[in-house]
Formats: sequence, structure tokens, C-alpha cells
Amino acid sequence: MNKKIVLALSLILLVLVGAFTTITYAWLTSTGSSDSIKYKVGNIDYTITGPVIEEDTFVVPGQTIASDFTIVNKSNIDTNLKVQFTVTVDVTNAKNPQAASTFTIGDSDDDHLLLTPNTDWVLGDDGFLYFGAIDVDTLEDVIAANTNPSAPILGLQLNGELIGNDYSGAVITIEATFYAKQDAYVTWENLGSINWSTGI
Repeated sequence: MNKKIVLALSLILLVLVGAFTTITYAWLTSTGSSDSIKYKVGNIDYTITGPVIEEDTFVVPGQTIASDFTIVNKSNIDTNLKVQFTVTVDVTNAKNPQAASTFTIGDSDDDHLLLTPNTDWVLGDDGFLYFGAIDVDTLEDVIAANTNPSAPILGLQLNGELIGNDYSGAVITIEATFYAKQDAYVTWENLGSINWSTGI
């Protein structure tokens, strides 16, 4: 009878050892997944119209030849904006063909042009007007999505002290080029070599 009890106790012991072994290797695991998340790439979309002076109009020194620009911002992301004015003078038919033919806005040595920036814009040393800049060393400010910035200039005139009869008959061409970029993660310096037509 004692043998049967020992045998029964041995079987119970083996069952308990097997149970402990199973518990030892029962790792806690689980799986799951999030809901799908979709993103859209932001879009920069500006429309600029102006200035108001009609083409082929006779102008005189002191007259505002460029001023009112209407800027419509349809971008769905925050952006930065700057503008550059290129002014060329064709003196072929001028009274004095030797008159200066290139005026540079932003060049301290060239005051043939009198530029009056809007108070929301600052003229940088590179000849660009930057929107919302505090000073020439702080040339970045944010234009919120779907917010229209003010016109960059209040007026652009020919300086009557330097533009006289020698320029009579000259043809003046003014081109305003606007540059817009995303505000976050990139600076104008990063974009220095960008192809603006392709974004590459």
C-alpha cells in the first residue's frame, strides 16, 4: 500500500512540474494596428496684379511709376515672401544715348530711383524687399495660410535731380519678381540655387 501512495505522489509531483514549466514559458504578447493616417503635401499659391500705370505711358521724374500691387494668397500653409524689382532703361532713342541704362534698387550708390517701401516690408542689402521683416538682419516673417499681405511699395519714382533732359525718349521697363517659400524647415539661403520654375 505504501508503494501505491508513493507512486500516486510521484505522479502528482510530475503533473505539478509540468504545470510550472508551462507557466514559465507563457510570455505576455499582443498585436494591434492604428487607424490609417493620410497626409497632403502643402501648396503655395500667390496671385499678384499691378502696377497701375499703363504700358507705353509717358512718365516724368517724380511721378509714381509703380505702386499698387494686389497680392492674393491662396496657400494652405504658412509662407515667407520677398520681391525684387528690376528696372532697365533703353536709351537707344534717348536725347543722350550715353545716359545710364541700368538702375539697381537697393544699391546705395545708385539713387536714380526713389523707392518708398510699405511699412510692412523692409529693403534688404541684397535688393530684395522682405515682407514683415523687423530690420535688414531679420528677414523672415510668417504669412499665415490664406492671409493676404500688403503691397510691397507705396511708390517708385525717377529721381528728378539725376533724371533730366538727357533721358528724354528713353524707354523704362519695370519688372517685379515675387518669391514665396514655405516658412518651416527651409531658409532663403537653402533655396539660393533652386530652380523656381521646377522647385528643384
